[in-house]
Amino acid sequence: MCKHLAKRPSALIKRLGLKLESGSNFLFLSLTGPSAGRLATTLNAWVEQFVAVATALKKKNVASVAGILEGQLDYTARALQDAESALESFRVRTVTEPSERQTVQPGIEMTTSPVFANFFRDKVLADSYQRDREALERILAESKQGSVITREAVLSVPMVNADPAAEDLRKFLGEQAEREFSLRRLRESYTDEFQKVKDEQAALSALRSQSVPMALDAYINQLKLRERNLTATIDRSSKDLRGIPSRTIEEQRLKRQVEMSAALYQSLSLKTAEAKLADAATVPDVRILDPAVVPSKQTRNTKPVIILGATGAALGFALFLAIVLDQLDKALTVTLSRLPTILACLCWEWCPSSTARGASAAADRRRR
Repeated sequence: MCKHLAKRPSALIKRLGLKLESGSNFLFLSLTGPSAGRLATTLNAWVEQFVAVATALKKKNVASVAGILEGQLDYTARALQDAESALESFRVRTVTEPSERQTVQPGIEMTTSPVFANFFRDKVLADSYQRDREALERILAESKQGSVITREAVLSVPMVNADPAAEDLRKFLGEQAEREFSLRRLRESYTDEFQKVKDEQAALSALRSQSVPMALDAYINQLKLRERNLTATIDRSSKDLRGIPSRTIEEQRLKRQVEMSAALYQSLSLKTAEAKLADAATVPDVRILDPAVVPSKQTRNTKPVIILGATGAALGFALFLAIVLDQLDKALTVTLSRLPTILACLCWEWCPSSTARGASAAADRRRR
């Protein structure tokens, strides 16, 4: 019986009893049948298998989530590495180019970038070169028209006073001033026909017409060269400075990409660790509190029911058999009482037909 039921789970399901109290989390199971020991073993095996399957399904879901997160983590790690490599390559390419990155010094919150400071310093210096050069060129042009190059006019140009390259010009101007002073002193005592006065006039004239203009022209040419070189430097710096916004925007974009990739990687790393921990600590949602045991007494006695059922069936069958036999007996009595009459009718019907057949046969013989 139990083997037959084991082969048919539907039969076990029909014998399975479920009881769940309202508002309770405890489910009571019972299995009825003729063999208490086998039923208890079957129910325990059934429930244990149910718990094992529930655990496997839950672990499968958690493991599947962990596997998906690991795949996403690997992809994010590669994306983060690519973003970092792109930022590093960009900085290597632009390390020699100016940028908007500021230099922070101790005690100072923020200082101006040296790139901008150098650019504006060169710009101011180039403008001063141009302004002083133009002033000196006007003085030289006036000297060519007959004017005297005075020490005061040349030294009024700021660049001449501080520039070491103008040392020769300052020396000639100083010598010119000394000879002018010496000539005035001599004229106070002598006339222009005096030889010493003539020599001083000749020396002063040489200074005014040759030495000072030549030194001034040489210094102007040097200023032009400096201005030209500085202008070229400013043009290159200006070109580099115009590229700063685009480089800064690109660098900021790469930084944002690295930051987003790093944040996503950290988030996925944390979720992956949590999923692995959940996988390791997964417990089933159901567990067995009390296993099925063999009851100490029968919960249902079917013997009286079987005896009463068999007795009732036997009585019913006997009553049915009596009725059938009674009906058969009546039909048999009627048939036996009518049997002679039926036989007589059958004989009568058979005899005339036999006589007619005999006469017909004799007539046939006579004809022959």
